[in-house]
Amino acid sequence: MESDPAPGVSGGTFGVLYYSIPCVNARGQVAFLGGLSGTGARDDGIWATNRAGELQLVARKGGTLQVRPGDIRVITSVNLTTGSGGGNGLGRGLNDRGEVAFSATFSDGSAGIFVASLGPRGDLNCDGVVDSSDIAAFVLEIFDPAAFAVQFPLCNPLDADLNADGELDGRDIQPFVDLLL
Repeated sequence: MESDPAPGVSGGTFGVLYYSIPCVNARGQVAFLGGLSGTGARDDGIWATNRAGELQLVARKGGTLQVRPGDIRVITSVNLTTGSGGGNGLGRGLNDRGEVAFSATFSDGSAGIFVASLGPRGDLNCDGVVDSSDIAAFVLEIFDPAAFAVQFPLCNPLDADLNADGELDGRDIQPFVDLLL
């Protein structure tokens, strides 16, 4: 993996992955904190595999993160809790729903803890693709979230927030239909 292209970073390649043991969840997804080379600066970042097994950038030093709609900040550092499967009572940075929990510090001095979903938005049945088989799960999540949680316990309900407003409601229907077309 060292010297391989780093997804999400134009011209960047992976440097030595020296930080820690990667996180692995029950679905076989992996998340790790690693270094970059080829970017002109010492950049650290978090990468993880989505449900389809594709490696993607979660967040990196020098990148940006939308903290809330319209509030985009420059990241100065990122951190990921790794090395635990969760069974020992210690925290872990990747859960079985494909969500990565991480902390970030920003250029304005603020900091926070964030959760990134690794599944493709709209993939409500967690099979790794967005297609007509997601319609029933989408409708269930919008109209009966408790039933969705029972039927799809490892799926991330936030994958139904297709207009990214933080609400799961009727305003997500048109963006969902657009994904299907």
